[in-house]
Amino acid sequence: MRIKALLQKHTLGAYFLMAFSIAWVGSFLVVGPKYVRGEALTFSDTLAAAGPMLIGPSLSCLGLTAFLDGKEGLRELLSRMTRSNVGARWFSPLLIFPALILLVAATLASWYRRNWPLHSSHLG
Repeated sequence: MRIKALLQKHTLGAYFLMAFSIAWVGSFLVVGPKYVRGEALTFSDTLAAAGPMLIGPSLSCLGLTAFLDGKEGLRELLSRMTRSNVGARWFSPLLIFPALILLVAATLASWYRRNWPLHSSHLG
């Protein structure tokens, strides 16, 4: 019970510690062996390393909520995530910007494909 009391007292610190730990340890497990051997990291390696970086915060949020508040806390969290107080017309301008960023990134990647991926010799 001491761990639960400690986590309830320092919830934000525990969340960030869990999120960063899951993200960085997971990413290192994915690309670490290749990096340690001195091999070049490819674009697919960086995409694979992005998975734990994206999953870490969500997994730590769900895990911490489940540990501290149980099933009722998870139910409340998920109901808050799905509830919306604004109409659909307000979401459309918000979705345009990520689509534009994706389009620009894909265009730049196609233009500079020759220079990708970066090899370890370029890093210093």
